[in-house]
Amino acid sequence: MAENKTVLVAVLKDKRDLGILKKHLWYRIPASHGPRPHRGVTHIAFYQPLSFARNSNHSFSCVRCYAKIKKIRIFKRIELLPGEHSHPNAQKNYLKISFSKLIRLKHKITNKNRMRVVFGYTTLKKLLKAREVIELFGVPPIENILARALRKTGIPSRRQHIVMTPSGKRYILDFAVFSGKKPLNIECDGEKSHSLRAQRHKDIIRDRYLRKNGWKVLRLMGKEIINDTAGCIRKIKRALRGA
Repeated sequence: MAENKTVLVAVLKDKRDLGILKKHLWYRIPASHGPRPHRGVTHIAFYQPLSFARNSNHSFSCVRCYAKIKKIRIFKRIELLPGEHSHPNAQKNYLKISFSKLIRLKHKITNKNRMRVVFGYTTLKKLLKAREVIELFGVPPIENILARALRKTGIPSRRQHIVMTPSGKRYILDFAVFSGKKPLNIECDGEKSHSLRAQRHKDIIRDRYLRKNGWKVLRLMGKEIINDTAGCIRKIKRALRGA
């Protein structure tokens, strides 16, 4: 089936490379990193890192488009980029991968958890369905992992619960649980995104407001949710008991 075709997820390093892709419909990869014949790669999806975002505090790196491979040829890097004679890889072999057209996804696939992306493989089916980059590689979003654990444990929760402030500011909570002494907000934090200074500052202001207005706040890290889900559930139960 077409949806089970193999897709290489490749990185567009900068806007210059994106311009080449859009205008000339080709992409380069060092021959040593290129798709292996046994993989049967038919398409390439293009990952745009955070440097593409206009405002890195409010945007995410993402996959916006993909293309079906038309032809693969080998060139020296200097042949592809003749203006870069002094580049250390100028004489190394690169794959020039050509396409007939660039296809824009119906919705962009964001990297909210700041997962490190270099080169990886997925399927066309996953590419067309995924909403987050982590799903491309068979790892469900951490929110989904925790949601399943909460259901299995019998802890009722609301996802994406909205809290409005008097000034009209809106806070969207990953999970809200109302079965304890106080309402509990559970946040699933990706390690990289929530280690950024600007994001930490926003988290502090947000948590302070919620606690002042009668909420308890519990933040769980992504690795913790993936590797020790049972331990996360124990923390949630303690928070609900008021321990």
